[in-house]
Amino acid sequence: MASKKKLYYYYYLVIDLEGSSSQNIPLDIQIEKLEKLRLCVNKILNPKSERPLHHHQNKGRYINSTGDGYFIIFDIGEDALKFSIDLHKYLNLHNKKIRNNKIYNSKEIDSKTIIVNTGISCGISKPIKQIDGQIAYWGSDVILAHRIVEFAKGGYI
Repeated sequence: MASKKKLYYYYYLVIDLEGSSSQNIPLDIQIEKLEKLRLCVNKILNPKSERPLHHHQNKGRYINSTGDGYFIIFDIGEDALKFSIDLHKYLNLHNKKIRNNKIYNSKEIDSKTIIVNTGISCGISKPIKQIDGQIAYWGSDVILAHRIVEFAKGGYI
């Protein structure tokens, strides 16, 4: 008999690191990009500066790594959108520093530039227990956010 767990209405944000599976980018550079993305996401969710772009602390209800990105659930759609905008601002600053650094050639600049695509959807999901005992959220609207990110190219939300 199927369990009768409560359904939840949330806003789903999927972040995907563009080009993360490229065979032309060395593994150490790919890992460097993933680490920078992790630091950016953490910085936005847990701002320590006195003047963060927006205050997102404790607004992300759930966060999970997708391997080359993140899946974050928000209670309010505006928070998901503001988070996405702030993430793109942080990464655009990073990319500008890379492009302005005179020690990199054009190939190195291309490999160090970080571009993410984001997809946002909203709808109903259900928490389910994964094989490792952790909770994940499941539903067609969660899948939709993952599908939307596949269409977002070149830093689009």
